[in-house]
Amino acid sequence: MKKIVKNFMFLTCAVFLMNFTVINAQSGNSNIPLPLDSSIKYGRLSNGFTYYIKHIESPSKKLKMRLYVKVGYYSQESDQMDFAHALEHLAFKTAKDFPVNLLDDPVLLSRLGVAKDDVFGQTSTLYTWYSFDIPFEREDAFDTALLWFYDILDLKLNSDVVNKEKGPLKQELVFRQGDDLRGYFTKTKLESIIFPCRQDYTNFFELNKNFSPRELIQFYKEWYHPERMALVIVGDTTNIDGIEGRIKSRFSSLTSQGKFKSASHCINKYLNSRDRFVVLERPTSKGIPHENSVEMFLYMRDKETVSLCESLEGLKREVLWDVLTRMINQRFQEVSNNYNSSFSAYVSPPLFDWPAYQIKVSADTGKEKVALKKVVKVLKQAREFGFDQKEFEKFKNEKLKALQHTDTTNPGYWLEKIQNHIGYGAALPSHLNRDLSQWLGDLSLAEFNAFSEKYVSEIPNDIGIIAPSGHESSSYTQEQFRSYIHQIANAGVSAYIVPEVPEYLLSSKEVANLQLNGYLNKGPVKNGVRELVLANGVKVLLQPLEPTVKGRRVMLHGFSSYGASCFPQEDYFSAVNAPSIVLNAGVGEMDKFTLDRFLANTSFWQGVKPYIKYNESGIKGEASLKDFEELLQLVYLYFTQPRNDHRAFADWQTMEKKRYFNPGYSLIQEDFNVAMNESIRDSSKTPLGTKRYQGLKLTDMQVAYKIYRQLYGNASDFTFLFTGGFSAEEVIPLLQKYLGNLPDRSNGFLCSKKKKKEKKLLEGPLYIQFSTEDFGASYNMKSVRYSLRFVTEADDPANWKEHIKMDILGTLMDSKIHELRFNEEASLYDMRAMAKFNKESMNYDFQMQLDCVPEELEGLRKKCKEMVSEIKKDGFSQQRFNEVIQHRILPKYSAERQSLNKVQSKTYNHYRYKVPWVSTSEIEYYIKSLVPKDIQKTAQKYLKDKNLTEFSFGDDIRLP
Repeated sequence: MKKIVKNFMFLTCAVFLMNFTVINAQSGNSNIPLPLDSSIKYGRLSNGFTYYIKHIESPSKKLKMRLYVKVGYYSQESDQMDFAHALEHLAFKTAKDFPVNLLDDPVLLSRLGVAKDDVFGQTSTLYTWYSFDIPFEREDAFDTALLWFYDILDLKLNSDVVNKEKGPLKQELVFRQGDDLRGYFTKTKLESIIFPCRQDYTNFFELNKNFSPRELIQFYKEWYHPERMALVIVGDTTNIDGIEGRIKSRFSSLTSQGKFKSASHCINKYLNSRDRFVVLERPTSKGIPHENSVEMFLYMRDKETVSLCESLEGLKREVLWDVLTRMINQRFQEVSNNYNSSFSAYVSPPLFDWPAYQIKVSADTGKEKVALKKVVKVLKQAREFGFDQKEFEKFKNEKLKALQHTDTTNPGYWLEKIQNHIGYGAALPSHLNRDLSQWLGDLSLAEFNAFSEKYVSEIPNDIGIIAPSGHESSSYTQEQFRSYIHQIANAGVSAYIVPEVPEYLLSSKEVANLQLNGYLNKGPVKNGVRELVLANGVKVLLQPLEPTVKGRRVMLHGFSSYGASCFPQEDYFSAVNAPSIVLNAGVGEMDKFTLDRFLANTSFWQGVKPYIKYNESGIKGEASLKDFEELLQLVYLYFTQPRNDHRAFADWQTMEKKRYFNPGYSLIQEDFNVAMNESIRDSSKTPLGTKRYQGLKLTDMQVAYKIYRQLYGNASDFTFLFTGGFSAEEVIPLLQKYLGNLPDRSNGFLCSKKKKKEKKLLEGPLYIQFSTEDFGASYNMKSVRYSLRFVTEADDPANWKEHIKMDILGTLMDSKIHELRFNEEASLYDMRAMAKFNKESMNYDFQMQLDCVPEELEGLRKKCKEMVSEIKKDGFSQQRFNEVIQHRILPKYSAERQSLNKVQSKTYNHYRYKVPWVSTSEIEYYIKSLVPKDIQKTAQKYLKDKNLTEFSFGDDIRLP
């Protein structure tokens, strides 16, 4: 639940609106507070409790209900670390009228028609919010939500419940930051020195262990009062008066504290404090150095974001900052667009809770001064010369489009706007997007450049540096660093030259040379899919959908049943890495940077993605119909002209190493998954994490290109599926031209994979343990990952009903496994369960997974196995079954939830893996026919000891 909000759309106010007063705007003055949107019903009780009710005509059947309490991380003193977050947890466990934890009460939730995901909490910097979303017609659910919100002001806290929550709080931090705890602590220390509102988490574990429950209870008493609370209700309801009356009836009896305690003083303290400079060394883990780079953080304070936040001027500045930072980041990107570039830079606008625009600069060690010079040059060019008309129009129009196409029938839009108004005092006038669109449409380049000249600065107020341990940059003094910045800032600079953008992918001559080859129509349309075979053997599946439903977009997926398994084992990583090597190099005469400039002006700016897996290779992409020809041209180029560049390959290696040390996923979880899959002999997933990092040394560039050309050089191996808003007549001529001219050299390549022997599954029960040393991982672990898995060979892979029952079994167990956190005294935060049919291995795979402290592992292993025995013996309760079917299973398979991607995935599975074609209505009918006994029988069939393997993963754990 813990999530520090990092990227708010508005800017911070010093004093937050508690007693909102409508002030009429004076003509010509845009700096005064604006009245609240008149479509929102606002009220304030005599005790200070406020409420906002917004009616929207929405297809959503949910009434969104949020309770905001103006207390967050910024409200804490240094010895109160995580107190606000702890109270957010405890609100679910100690509400007096809810003896069963709200997050694990399927009986109550099912009776109210509420899904588990509808009840939630989150702690931010300046507020905490709680949600209880309900079916809009259910008065009993509405009253229950109000009762819980009311109880949050009277939690039954004591030493016992507070001490029990210390474990889950610790485990949550370990789970979220586990593979880079030391790096996380270093970053929080740097931020706490620069910005007084942030806390240094270096001593988190000690503080978590030793804080007094009495101190937390006192913190609760100081901050949780009605004058600090706001209730927000958004949804398709016209009974505003009735809702308002029930709010007054419920909350009017609360007693006000009489004075308002604010956390905003730290923001003013920052804005008025001396400039700061801090250098920290990046720690190493297990003696393995992290990526060899220096991180520099530059902060330019912006006091006007505080003084103007309630005004029209503040709203305009938010738009200007958004456009400006996008334009500067585009220039930063272009400056770093070289293979083996030694730096990158990214600027963020002033944040709601940190009023300074921020620039993060990453540079190779020894290259930090060169990087600073480039960054300062870009900033100075923007300030002195501004931007040209073409740049301005591009980014201005993007922002205009976003404003004009905002879906104001989406509850999320209003929740965000009202949240910013409550939490930060951000203005929320009537017709917000309309008025901003009109103003932005009339905004001239001269006006925009004047804003850039005034607010862009090359000289930072605050500077933070994180450098490798022992590197010379870790010994920089403030005088040295600032002197160098001033030196390069005082140097002359010429105007920025915008790089040229290619006009086409294929020239008119190249296009003219492509013949319109013929095709074979394979017969009548089946299940809405038309099958063709082009003259070169390419198979085509056309799945046109109603444009009014899916839009005029086309999604393509080309696939072949040949992959890395066709080649020797020693070439595995050369094979699976080949597509990303090619993507980094580009196509034809265009390197990836030139190609990206072309794609930036299309509807498929992300390009297309070739891939190679163990038993499959393919390519994916999506574009609007107007760009469909260019999409096919790019596919044609990736098949026929993959660019070969040694510099690009070296650059790819460097980027892969950086991704390993800064992954966008849980490195620990991925390493655990890879280890388990290898143990159960499942090669269907391409490894990431440490295994992929180690595979860089086993990747040979020339072998990779040879494999790529072999797999993508045989057109007749491929089937191309097209799904979306098009007609066959519109696309077939283009398919004949581009796909019909793909090379087919099938006589030159024969897949060398031998006929697969039957892979015998492990004979259980087994218990397998892994340690970080087994992987040569770069991180330490403070917790243990545990997984209980039942893997069973499918006796009838085409039995779609069995697939669904296994899915339901996994989802039911996912609902039940949370009892380990809520009903046991374990220090758990993350736990999950799932079950699926693996189409590639033809196996059923049931898993229970959790992250725990080492000393609790044995007890939790026993509990997990007891749960499995329990469901095989007694099954699931009717209430839990109803809740899961209604709120998790039926929505998943519902026709209303079938996105373009899901529609294509169903067709792909049918043609690739022979999964039966079943209508959505038939699936829904079957799901509704099931009863708990059916799932109990499924558990008895597949969850047998002989199919059981347990796994654990930690630092040198060796348990009996």
